[in-house]
Amino acid sequence: MESYSRSSRNHLNDPLFVWDKKFSIRRQQAYQAEDIRLQTEPQQTIVDAFIEERISRLYPLQYSYTALRKYVTKARMSDLTAPATPAGHTKKLVLLDDRRDASGGAHSTRNWGGYAQYPPEGERKWSGVLDAGEFYRRMMEKRQDNGAERRTIYIADMTPLCTLAVVASASRLHAPVLRDYLQRHISYRVFFRVSMPFGFAMEFHLPYYALRKSPMLISDSRALHLLLVVGIDEWYWTVYCCVDRYFGSEETIQFYLDQHLDAPIGGAGRPTGFPVWNPREYFLLVLSRRIRQVTREWSNVVITLEERLESHEDSIFNERTLADTFVDDNRFTRTKEYSWTVQVLRLFHNSLVKLLESWESFQAGEVQYFRVKDNDDLDKLWRSYLASIEEDITELRFLRRSLQQRIEMFVNMRNGLVNASALVESRAATEQGKNIGSLTRVTVVYLPLSLATSIFSMAIMPREASWTAYVLLLILLFGSTILVVFNLGLMTTLWQSVRRRFYSYFSN
Repeated sequence: MESYSRSSRNHLNDPLFVWDKKFSIRRQQAYQAEDIRLQTEPQQTIVDAFIEERISRLYPLQYSYTALRKYVTKARMSDLTAPATPAGHTKKLVLLDDRRDASGGAHSTRNWGGYAQYPPEGERKWSGVLDAGEFYRRMMEKRQDNGAERRTIYIADMTPLCTLAVVASASRLHAPVLRDYLQRHISYRVFFRVSMPFGFAMEFHLPYYALRKSPMLISDSRALHLLLVVGIDEWYWTVYCCVDRYFGSEETIQFYLDQHLDAPIGGAGRPTGFPVWNPREYFLLVLSRRIRQVTREWSNVVITLEERLESHEDSIFNERTLADTFVDDNRFTRTKEYSWTVQVLRLFHNSLVKLLESWESFQAGEVQYFRVKDNDDLDKLWRSYLASIEEDITELRFLRRSLQQRIEMFVNMRNGLVNASALVESRAATEQGKNIGSLTRVTVVYLPLSLATSIFSMAIMPREASWTAYVLLLILLFGSTILVVFNLGLMTTLWQSVRRRFYSYFSN
């Protein structure tokens, strides 16, 4: 993978990845498209309309977005359209922040250098924590009426009803992008992309494993941070940020609201009164913060694993325990332990490989969308975000190599144990063969004696049979047995030769 990383940097001047200058000017005539919602046909649900909106005919209809459909249909649309959110769904999951920047006319652009140092707070500000029903009702309001030009949506621990609120309130313009975004969320897929279908869309998905220690055990599970920035121009855009905070790695949405901190950035000392107005800068900033968080989580996982596996590594250098390393019991306890360890290490290793390869692909192309040629201060700031990301990617590469080395070590230990066990079994089989040979030799001795005794015990034998006849018969049988046993191979060869000659004679 490192060789691929080095070669990918040779494409940093590809002219295909250039930010469209039309986004730098207000496109007010296109704003009304944000308020055009999906319309359902007869016998069609809003979920069907969302999934089928501008879907390619080449997609298999029966299996397209099956995971998303199955997840969203766990919720009921009636719970969103009710005047008040039902009691079972009143948990506050969404932090919404709306504001607009009055600057910029139909043919003017922003001075981003000034915005980076002293950004305006904006006007027509509105923020609050919402449950799924309140979120849906706010999203269904017309944005041109409430002035929500820059909208950030932060969702903690996404639920089916909250997903349905996103689906039902989506504009037709961004429905396909949102559909893919949610599908990747449900499937825990790692992903980085910048595209410009009708407006622009910037997206990342960062799955990881969260390891937490409880009083009774250490539990681990998958978690995910993901962000989607979609917009019409650099004034009118929306952020969808979904995070998993089941494991205590994230502050509550009420904390972010009370402290006036930007939730998608994870706080990080960035107050909402000091907003980022450039969508590309916002994407890079959130990505740098979240990938730093994910790197810390991965470091925690790998370090904990290394601590657990130290006893196995120490046994290699301990003469007293080295012999036990290649000894297993009848239940193959040590072999099973090594196999389970290899499986866990490969699970984490493969997850890291997917993350790193996805970043390498993104770095080879779409990163160029974040190059600024006409503003040195902004370009320097954005390069600092990319440098921070690359620093964390380097740490992730180190963790991947560490996991790879331990996989190889435990595979070798397991193979050594299996080979040692096979050698022990082979030795036992050899000893058993020797014992059988000894038993056979003893049988050769006693077989003539037993046969002679049986013959002289028969009722047809005359009463005057002497001991001399018994001894002569015993000698004859013993000699015949010895002759047969020690010349069995030669006799078999002679017999086969006679058979061949016999069949050859009669066939001619």
